[in-house]
Amino acid sequence: MKKHILAASLAMVLASVSTASLAADTGNFYVGAEAGQAQHRLGAIPGEHLDAKDTAAAVRFGYVWHWAVDFGVEGGYVSLGKVTDDYTSSNAGHPSNTSVETSGLFAGAKVKYHFADAWYVSARAGSFQSHVKLRDHDGSPEGGDYRASSTNGSWYAGAGVGYELTPEFSLGLSYDNYRSKAGIDEFNTAMFALSAEYRF
Repeated sequence: MKKHILAASLAMVLASVSTASLAADTGNFYVGAEAGQAQHRLGAIPGEHLDAKDTAAAVRFGYVWHWAVDFGVEGGYVSLGKVTDDYTSSNAGHPSNTSVETSGLFAGAKVKYHFADAWYVSARAGSFQSHVKLRDHDGSPEGGDYRASSTNGSWYAGAGVGYELTPEFSLGLSYDNYRSKAGIDEFNTAMFALSAEYRF
């Protein structure tokens, strides 16, 4: 249900943007993509091996108004990869591991400031609907396999810097922080990425 509410909210925002854009030619629709590395900020128990980094990617769609400082609204999807934790050594030598995989939909707003002709800095923030999958394998005689998933509302925020190669296309570097929730536990995931944006 929460996912449907987020999708409906995004559809209403984009519909209102489309109507407003017909009244004044002051902006553009845009699509964007990011690829890079996610670093999950989860603590490890001494003796365990935690691999908190993985490949991450995101796609974005929105509308931007061009003023002294550009303002836009956007929505999209992000995959933040998987965290793995090998706790064999702390489980009496029995092969055991846990993995946490995170992804989700987001909707928010962004601002962009241009300087030195074609350079820009940007910032964004909004709502993040995190979807977390947990898998655990306990190799001890009394252990077993456990799987669970949860979807929860939270937030994201980020910043970037880049260069406008043409009036329609830009490349940049971005940093985003996504706040996720699994059960009663909350954690942050930092995403460092190369970004590309095309405006039309």
